[in-house]
Amino acid sequence: WVVWGKKEECPRVDLLISYPSTLVEEYSAVGISAAVHPYALAIEDAGDYLSGLSEVLEVFLTKAKGGVKNDSLCNLQ
Repeated sequence: WVVWGKKEECPRVDLLISYPSTLVEEYSAVGISAAVHPYALAIEDAGDYLSGLSEVLEVFLTKAKGGVKNDSLCNLQ
């Protein structure tokens, strides 16, 4: 485990893809969206997850191109 002492040390990203964590909460608090995946994803469920993630990315990119900030969490669990 690595604990960041200062929020400004976290990498600047436009979209976070992560398992459920306090990092997701920290990024959300500053308006950065997250696609949250389960801790353990069964192989047979991977296709559904990736399809959902693809949709999230399409919406994110469409909004980004239009200059709209996407600040909601996308929970794909």
